[in-house]
Amino acid sequence: MALQGVMELRGLAIVFHTPISCSGRGNCCSRVQFADAPGAGFLNQMKNRGDGRPVAGRVVKCVQAVAEGPPRVDRYERGVEDRIPDASTSNVDPFYSASLAKLVRRVNLLLERVYPQSSIPDCLSELHLKFISPYLVREVLKNQKDPWLSLAFFRWAENFPDYKHPPDTYVAMFYKLVNSKEISKPGNMEEARALLTDMSQRGWNVSCIYFNILISKMCRLGQTEAAKKLLEEMIEGGPSPDVITYSTFISGLCKAGQITEAFQVFDTMKANNCAPNTITYNTLIHHVGKVGRVGDGCKLFQEMKNSASRPDLVTYTCLISGLCKAGRIEEALHKFHDLKTEGLSADVVIYNTLMDGLGKAGRTEEAGELLGMMKANGVKADLVTYNTLIDGVGKEGRMDMAFSFFEEMKAREIEPDVVTYSILIDAVGKAGHAEDASQLIDEMLELGCAPNLVTWNSLINGLVKAGQIDEAERVFNKMTVNGCVPDVVTYNSLIDGLGKSGKVETACHLFKEMKNKSCTPDLVTYNSLINGLGRAGYVEESYKLYGKLTNKGYPLDVVTYNILIDSLGKAGLVEAAWEVLAEMKARNFEPDVFTYNTLINALGKAGQVAEACELFEEMKQKKCVSDVVTYNTLIHGLGKAGFVDKAWKVFEEMQADGCVPDALTYDSLIHCLRKAGKTDLAFTVLREMERKGFRAKAVVINNVINSLVRSGQAEKASKFLDVLRSKGFVHVSPENHCLESAYRDSADQITL
Repeated sequence: MALQGVMELRGLAIVFHTPISCSGRGNCCSRVQFADAPGAGFLNQMKNRGDGRPVAGRVVKCVQAVAEGPPRVDRYERGVEDRIPDASTSNVDPFYSASLAKLVRRVNLLLERVYPQSSIPDCLSELHLKFISPYLVREVLKNQKDPWLSLAFFRWAENFPDYKHPPDTYVAMFYKLVNSKEISKPGNMEEARALLTDMSQRGWNVSCIYFNILISKMCRLGQTEAAKKLLEEMIEGGPSPDVITYSTFISGLCKAGQITEAFQVFDTMKANNCAPNTITYNTLIHHVGKVGRVGDGCKLFQEMKNSASRPDLVTYTCLISGLCKAGRIEEALHKFHDLKTEGLSADVVIYNTLMDGLGKAGRTEEAGELLGMMKANGVKADLVTYNTLIDGVGKEGRMDMAFSFFEEMKAREIEPDVVTYSILIDAVGKAGHAEDASQLIDEMLELGCAPNLVTWNSLINGLVKAGQIDEAERVFNKMTVNGCVPDVVTYNSLIDGLGKSGKVETACHLFKEMKNKSCTPDLVTYNSLINGLGRAGYVEESYKLYGKLTNKGYPLDVVTYNILIDSLGKAGLVEAAWEVLAEMKARNFEPDVFTYNTLINALGKAGQVAEACELFEEMKQKKCVSDVVTYNTLIHGLGKAGFVDKAWKVFEEMQADGCVPDALTYDSLIHCLRKAGKTDLAFTVLREMERKGFRAKAVVINNVINSLVRSGQAEKASKFLDVLRSKGFVHVSPENHCLESAYRDSADQITL
């Protein structure tokens, strides 16, 4: 047996300077030197006297293990991934294993003290290694935590005299690098790539498996250009890309949003006679559906059916999902029913996907029918199934159905999770059932299901919208007690609610608390504060806050200006409101219909109807479409100022523009016509209002009837009153008692 090497044996460096042949009789130790260790001289003397034969026999056995390592098969040549041998399970002498482990630890300790890495040769020189084995190198790599120290040792070892790394050591180093968290740092990916290049240059047939791993890592790190370059190198110089190479890169491009580039690689793949497999098609169909290109998904599906790759359940799930997202529900249902034709059985995932699509399309009844179909076909509904159904009916405000599904899932021993409760709490809050939402939170806490930030925010938002500000504050405090940290959404909901309820001082206090807790306010926060201050009559303070924001260059939006214009207008500060409008335009913000409506209303109340009409004309020039509020505001302002004919023209223009009048339109118009003495026209408008199904206020009817009676048209008034009674428009009440009197007695009894 040929032996040459070094071994550390219980603190002794045992060095074989030249190859020796051992017959097992012990005389082979004549060329063994015990060097650089306490007691080495004594052992050398023993060896020279022949008394060291027992020691020598042990040495031979140990060094044999170091030189050859444990038995293994070099599987790399067969294209199978090699692994680093494990000393703890290898067939190695226990005395040898402990000694090797000690040497490995010593090497790694020395490596960890090295800085910079260029000084590694000096550091390791104190080991006086005359020989290293691949097994020793692999063990050091395996036990070294720092991949870059491992690489430095690997490079040092490859320059060691009479040593060359075998393929499996390269593979071990490659995996050490690509699995490192630091692989994303500049230059590190190139080091891994260089290892594959070195292997190729040594004449080894490097499998494309390792290139596929690199491409996958590059794509995950967003390095699609580097992955593209590597693929091109593979196409030009080998190894030839396989279906996994192309599919991996296509997936990476799709995840990076580069769908067009993914299709280009797909075309290249087919041009290079590499047939796409089911995974390739599924990847593309899934991602084109996500970005709204479901038409491309349908084409891929058809191409797939005509190829050797048959659609599977994942294919149908991806396609149905894409069709649902695009609102093509009928096609999604058609594909769902095609499953049986293809010999496939729908699973819970595909049912859930279709349920979600139906729910979002407002077809919750059909989504519920799918649940029955699942039961009939033996497909067990899961948590996602019920969450999807509850979400669908909850958004429609069908809370009875939502709670029915909620109880059913519990009866079927499907435990609701935080998502279930969050969906329900959000739905009941929007439906105005804030008390139910609070009870659900309490139920969650009792069951040990911790509400998350979304849950708490949904509850607080629901309470705020229901006007239950005190309860919202209580929940806010409860949230913090339960260890959930409020975010900007939480603070915004509460600040907005407090401001609208007149508790602006509390809102300001919460704003300060928010900043003290390092929760950065956003534009919604500032808009809510400006609005709250304005509504509470602190117009000057709201304007000052606006000034601070503009001076700091804080990016405002149209909503900010609308809130400020509204506050100033309601406070009668019309000139200031005009100035804000001018600033808004100067900052390139285009006024919207709310801006114009707010200012037209302020001008009308201030009696500046000419300016209001000018603003109305500006709206038309700017192509800002007027709504019913615009027309109502202008009609009311003109009528109040006595410009009845102008108000009538605006009413006619409103109908010509296709804007449908509402009850307030008719009320305002009737009021100004009657005040102007145009009783017949007011009565005509009242009749039109009645024909269109609007129920006029009793005071409006009362005033018109009185005007008719005063103008000598009591009979007309009585007949109209009779018509109203037959249609259920008139009810005896303190408000319309005078109408009843007119009907029973005579027009003389009607009073204003």
